[in-house]
Amino acid sequence: MTENLDEKISYHESPTYAIARTLKDKGYQIADSTGMRVSEPPHDVLGILEPRNPIEKSFLGFKWNKKQRALYEGTLWINNQARGAKPDENWVLEVYGRNKVPKLTELVRELSEPKGVSVQVRLDSEQSRVETYWSDFDI
Repeated sequence: MTENLDEKISYHESPTYAIARTLKDKGYQIADSTGMRVSEPPHDVLGILEPRNPIEKSFLGFKWNKKQRALYEGTLWINNQARGAKPDENWVLEVYGRNKVPKLTELVRELSEPKGVSVQVRLDSEQSRVETYWSDFDI
């Protein structure tokens, strides 16, 4: 007796992959929930990083560019029971920096409307944060 294997195999892609692609297309970079840049999105959460231009430095006639950390503007929780985030029902956006609320609210509206999910926007801190590096941890 042969069974059709296609009927027993299902494919599901975490919504964070599509969201990450859209964010990257809009010039953002992605991070984990601590603000550390990642190449692949985590399955339940996405940190939103906005890159900044390098700072031009000079000393005794020598000029160079110093890289700046990206701004860590917010965290989009797709699935986190403690925060009230459920993948197909409700996402939670934590925003870092009061001045970032309107921009990130509009961005997440664009991401959530096609999926039919609601979004709760929460101001998590008055000031923006910066990208996290491994060197920030006391190990």
